[in-house]
Amino acid sequence: MARPKKERPNSRGLYEVKKPIIDPDTGRKIYKSFTSTVSKAEAQRKYEDYKIKLAVKHEQIVEEYETITFKTVAETVLELKKGTIKDNTWDTKWRNIFENYLIPHFGNKQIKHIRKNDIELYIKSKSSEFTKSTLQVHLQDLNAVFRSAVENGIINRNPCEFVKVREGNKSAEKQVYTPEQAEYVLEYCKIHELGLATHLLLQYGLSRSELLALTWNDVDYDKRIIRIDKGLTEGKGGAVIDDPKNRFRNRIVPISDTTIELLKKNDTGTEYVIANVNGGNMLPSNWYHRVYMKFMKDMQAYYHEKGIEVPILHPHELRHTRASIWVNEGKNLYAIAEIMGWADLDMLRKRYAHGDITELRNLIDL
Repeated sequence: MARPKKERPNSRGLYEVKKPIIDPDTGRKIYKSFTSTVSKAEAQRKYEDYKIKLAVKHEQIVEEYETITFKTVAETVLELKKGTIKDNTWDTKWRNIFENYLIPHFGNKQIKHIRKNDIELYIKSKSSEFTKSTLQVHLQDLNAVFRSAVENGIINRNPCEFVKVREGNKSAEKQVYTPEQAEYVLEYCKIHELGLATHLLLQYGLSRSELLALTWNDVDYDKRIIRIDKGLTEGKGGAVIDDPKNRFRNRIVPISDTTIELLKKNDTGTEYVIANVNGGNMLPSNWYHRVYMKFMKDMQAYYHEKGIEVPILHPHELRHTRASIWVNEGKNLYAIAEIMGWADLDMLRKRYAHGDITELRNLIDL
């Protein structure tokens, strides 16, 4: 009978056993060495002790994950997103949706207990409050939270999979001025002390953020142009000046002699074309209430006395008015898109093409 093989230490004087284990950090199978200066049996015991510790650690992780809430994961995702996008986008879109809608709704519910039905019920509960496109943003944000939970081993499956936004509150129809009403507004801009802002919005289709970021350095009287290369929005800490929404918004706008006259009349040496009392930039909310609405109410009263009714429109509706007028006058679509900073001519055709059959008939002389 053969004698049992005598255990011998390795070159370092250690007895060693190599065993397969599951790495608790990566979940992958690896081989780990366990050593002893006494015997292989001692090394084997160390392996057995290690397995017990792993099991305890696994139970602790499972127990910890069992209590993780939607709020905990959502706040982490929100914090990680900060700094990867523009501050204003993070503040007005991500933070707003997370803190005002998603976290209050799902709150301290354990994230592993949230199912597809819960996501669909949330979307349905908001369908009368938000448009379909806004609800899709909510769903994207929810998807980011649950995807993070899956990637970190907290849950096994993302409940947002296969959830679709099927309906939402239809956006209110945007109003526009008729060409005649637009002319009334532009004429009043010439005589009102606050008329310059409305003139620029209505005559050239500037957005409010572009208007409020406009400096006198952006105005070139000799070349008869203004340069649009930034936008001003209102963040949590005040005014935020950033690049335009996209590269097409970075543009040069040709201006008329009437505009140049109005600009020179209002050029008081401040940095910003539309400035506050100290010469600095105006917050959008302050400008809207103190400048824009004052002008609009004065304009409406002025024409009302003359028996002419001109409605008050939202600033963004002046941009739509300008596009509508230019398109319906048959102006070149490429020129309109260039001046207004649009990239999509299909959108321009669909939104502003002639919908009035009488107007179409007149345009082709039928």
